Amino acid sequence: MAGNATGKSVLVIDDEPVLCEFAASVLGKHGFRVITTTDSRRWRAACGDVVPDLVILDLFMPEPDGIETMRALRETWPTVRIVAVSGSVPIASKSALAAASRLGADRALPKPLDETALLRTVRELLEPRG
Repeated sequence: MAGNATGKSVLVIDDEPVLCEFAASVLGKHGFRVITTTDSRRWRAACGDVVPDLVILDLFMPEPDGIETMRALRETWPTVRIVAVSGSVPIASKSALAAASRLGADRALPKPLDETALLRTVRELLEPRG
């Protein structure tokens, strides 16, 4: 699945700066344009005029939480691909990831994020659909 992702943009919304940096590093070295924010209230400002192709969204953040943020993302950009991530208590995390899928996330990944799984998931969601 190698390939150059130039032109594809990814927005990462996570209150953990380390996760934002990790995702930006992994995806950036593979040609993705990455925008990050640690504040779930500021994703519109972080993007400016850019409409991302995909959003990586932490489910457990201070107000608004990830589910509320996902609803707002879907209202603003109905076709944006969303990857929900969670690293909370394992049982709660599995349940939250399942709920995120039912509420509109295209994929769900557990934290800590694995570089291979992250890159594979993003590429699969951004491949042209035939």
